[in-house]
Order: sequence, then C-alpha cells, then structure tokens
Amino acid sequence: MQKIQRALVSVSEKSGIVELCSFLTKNGVEIISTGGTYSLLLENKIPAIEISQHTNFPEMMDGRLKTLHPKVHGGLLNREQDASLMLEHGIQSIDLVIVNLYPFEETLAKTTDYDSIIEKIDIGGPSMVRSAAKNHLYKTIITDTSDYEVLISHLLENGLGTTVEFRQKMAGKAFALTAYYDSIIANYFASQFEVGSEFKTIGFKDGKDLRYGENPHQKAKVYLSGGNLGGFLNFKQLGGKEMSYNNIKDSEASYNISSFFKEPTCAIIKHATPCGIACASSIEEAYKNALESDSTSAFGGIVAVNRDINEELAGGISKHFFEVIIAPKFSEKALEILTKKKNLRLLELPFEVSKTAQQSIVSGGLLEQERDFVEIDESSFEVKSGTMFNVQDAIFGFTAVRFLKSNAILITNGKSFVSFGAGQTSRIDSMKIALQKMVEKNVDISQCILSSDAFFPFKDNIELAHSFGIKNIIAPSGSIKDDEVIEEAKKLGINLIFAKTRHFMH
Repeated sequence: MQKIQRALVSVSEKSGIVELCSFLTKNGVEIISTGGTYSLLLENKIPAIEISQHTNFPEMMDGRLKTLHPKVHGGLLNREQDASLMLEHGIQSIDLVIVNLYPFEETLAKTTDYDSIIEKIDIGGPSMVRSAAKNHLYKTIITDTSDYEVLISHLLENGLGTTVEFRQKMAGKAFALTAYYDSIIANYFASQFEVGSEFKTIGFKDGKDLRYGENPHQKAKVYLSGGNLGGFLNFKQLGGKEMSYNNIKDSEASYNISSFFKEPTCAIIKHATPCGIACASSIEEAYKNALESDSTSAFGGIVAVNRDINEELAGGISKHFFEVIIAPKFSEKALEILTKKKNLRLLELPFEVSKTAQQSIVSGGLLEQERDFVEIDESSFEVKSGTMFNVQDAIFGFTAVRFLKSNAILITNGKSFVSFGAGQTSRIDSMKIALQKMVEKNVDISQCILSSDAFFPFKDNIELAHSFGIKNIIAPSGSIKDDEVIEEAKKLGINLIFAKTRHFMH
C-alpha cells in the first residue's frame, strides 16, 4: 500500500477538481498546484502551495517553464534508495499526480491559426504524467476526470493509500492518453507539412461498446478518430435504436456513395453492397429510382440522400422498412413522420467527400491508400467499336460501378441501376448474374449501358452480353486480349468504349 501524503495538481479541464482537492486536504494531503488550478483552489479556500514556491524557481516564458524542474520530477521519480539524495538536494516526494493536458484537439476544432495551435502543445503536463506513470510502483497518476470519484472511493477503502494494482491500471490509462495526445499533434503536422516520416500514428478516442459485432457472439467497440478529422462517425442521431456494428459499416458505405455525386443522389445499401444508386433532377425522383432498382433487396437496407429530406420524401420512405436513413438535414415535418418508426435510425451530417486516406487494419499492421477520387468525364473514354452513346449516362454508369465489389458488372438505364453482378471470383459469373437480373426488369435493353470495373479477360463476356441484347459497353483496357474483345464487339455491332482507369473495390 502506498500512502498519499503529497499531491501535485495541474489541470486544464477543471470539472470536479475542487471536490477532489477538498477531500484530499481534509484527509491531510498537502497539495502543490500551478497557474489557474492554484488560483481556483484558493478561491474555494482550499490550501495549496504554488509551484514556484515549491521549486524556489519562478514561472517564466509566459508560463511555458514551470514544472520542468528537478524538485518536481525528482519528487515523481524517487524510490527508497534515493532517500539520501533527496535529502541532500531538498527534494520532497510527491505521491499523487492529478494532471490533464492542454486542449490541443479542442483548439484544432476552433481555429486554424498556427500560433494558437502550437501554443496548445503541452510539454510539462505529459512530462509529469510519464514520470509518475513510469514510477507507478511508488506513485499514483490520475489523468481522467471520471476517475476522481474512483480515486476517492479507493482511498477510503484502503486507508488513504493506493494498491499496486490500482496504480498499474491508472498508469496504463496515462500512457494511453499521452500516446493519443502525441498522435494528434503528429497528425496535425503531417496534414500541414510534408513530414515524410517512416512512422504512422493513429489516435482514436471515446471507445464505446456496441451490442455485438457482425454476429451476436462477437464483442465490438467503436472509436472516434482524433484530431477533428470529420467523417461519417461525426453524425448526429435524431431517432431510432443505437447504431450496431453492421449499421455503421453499411451506413458509411451508403454515405460515401451519395457524397461522391454532385447531383441529387440516393444510395441504398444492403450488406455493404449497393442495391440501388440513382441521380436525378430532384432527390424525390432519385430515391424513387434507387428503390426501383431492387426493391426486394432494399428491404431492411440503409438509405443515404445527399439533399435535405422534406415531408414528401419522408412520406415515401416511411412506406418501406429500412434500418437507417442518412441526410444532411431533416425538416420538422419529415422528423414527425419518420420518428413514428421507433427503431428507424435517423442520422444527420454534412455530405462531404472524405479527404482522409483509406485505411484497413490487417494482422500485424496497417494498409493505407489514396481514395479513388478520379472523376470520370468525356475525356476518360475512347471509342473502340461503333459510336459514343449518351455521355452523361456513361459517366454515371462507370462512376457508380466503382462502388460494387469486384468483379463488378453494372447495367444502368439513364442514371439509375437496372441490375448488377459483383463480388464473384470470375467476371463471366458476374456478367451472368447482371444479365439474368436485367431481363426481369421492364426496360429497353438496347438503351442500357453495361459497365465493367476492370478489363474483359476474354471475348466471351462480349458474346454473352450481346446474346441478351446489350448494345453499349464500357470497360477499362488492359487485357492482353483487348484486340480480340474489340474485334468481337465490331463483329456483333456493339458500341464498345474503353476507359482510361479501372476501379476495383475488393
């Protein structure tokens, strides 16, 4: 048991600190404090020793230099064998450190002023935290305001001392805090300058338990990215049950698709796969067309629209069963309609194309790549057989196919899905699925466009498409059999367009 006789208190976030320090002083603990914390304690008639009085050295450099002193860190790093050295240099042992750090992340959210941001990089705080945490066999470190009550209960239960198990737990939390804090700073510099470091830092916060993972027997959590990077998880939930693991993954996919298009767009996702994407002159029409793409698969799906949801659209949505609805804004009337469905989750957030790198955790490391931001326009295409068909419809089809799992074949009519095959191990299988589903639809097949996310390895794809009446095809070049594919398209009278880029999504 380690008795608490002297504490050093220096906090930026001051909630609960008066109550904690009042408890400590009433139980005979001497308090050393700094700056604003010291002033707050005196205002509340809690006795404390100001840091410069403890160190016999004045605060200087506008407060940047105050705790980086041997009488502070010596008091945190000392052990039994250091007793004579402590006495020789007049260093007093400090048993408890209560510190939280300058609000660097909060400052990033408020300003882009470089000088203001740099001034909020804490030096003394992390140094004290690390000293006390390293020496946790002898010292107690508290960095989380939610642990104040925990500390009080622990001290009362243990005769105003702390157990080694408690100190180990608090040290672990302290090191997690400083690692997170430094990751936010490092990522800020990486975002502003060409740092070129061999190291990659990732900071996440606010870990929250989810009901379960992909399946009920799997535990799951969700964490937010640090550094105010924005993104899907910054949504505001206006109604419905808590988001599940699968809800979050599927909703992000739907949100990313609708964010990518500039026109009024609706994306409906089921199991991370679009079952309908449509662009139109109005968001109501886009929703109607996306739903008609595959209304059966849309059951229990996720809907994301990149325009505000009004009463009319809410009325249409309410007629069907969906898990999540995502929009930039919901009108009051729309909320009245949609919140009648108690389990329907309503998410509101700005629709912005993500500027962060695409990352994937793998066993033993991290994969990272630029996002597929390539914009498709008329210059992206080269006619290889026949003539160019409707350019805007072609742009939609070849843009949308990137959101399907490879090997992807997408058939569109205008700016709406007709059918698709995706996620197969062979492109011909995806082609068969897309074409077989197409014949169930009441569309003019000769006006449809078939888009492939990558090249055709053999001409059999062209032959199969022709046998179902397809006249217009877009695919990237790149196969050693491109010439054979082109010749077959010419022979069969198919308008074949080659694109300059491919768009795999595994």
